[in-house]
Amino acid sequence: MLTLNALIPGAAASCIAIFVMRWLIQRNENAYAQKCQLIFSKHRFDSPSRADIEQAVRTLNEQNANYMFAMKDTCNVPLRGKAVTLVHGNVGSMNANQAVPAFSTSMSFYALAWEGQREWFESNPDLFQAGVSADNIVVFWVRLDALVKALG
Repeated sequence: MLTLNALIPGAAASCIAIFVMRWLIQRNENAYAQKCQLIFSKHRFDSPSRADIEQAVRTLNEQNANYMFAMKDTCNVPLRGKAVTLVHGNVGSMNANQAVPAFSTSMSFYALAWEGQREWFESNPDLFQAGVSADNIVVFWVRLDALVKALG
């Protein structure tokens, strides 16, 4: 079986491998950015306001010891007959299952279910997965590819 090293000398093979890896990472980042752009282009509603959403995120952070939510951007989109609040930002989580607890973050989309919306989100498990709650707000994790397809 021919390998890359058999065809191309060591240093050149390493350069090609690095180039391919960087290209794949860039391609994934571009695809994610396109999905974000599509979602934010569907923004239609002014309510709840950005200030209301920021307050909800603060409440979540105050009342939850295992997650920390940040908000980079937000939009209110029509989805299956309902107005849905989506938030894009870093989400940090505590992993206490290790010898030394670790805190990790990742950029995520999450939805905020306001009072009375929980049942609707739960009836759409192809798009959302229940997360954490505080007061009358529930976070639902967004299944990004399914959401993009549903927003079309």
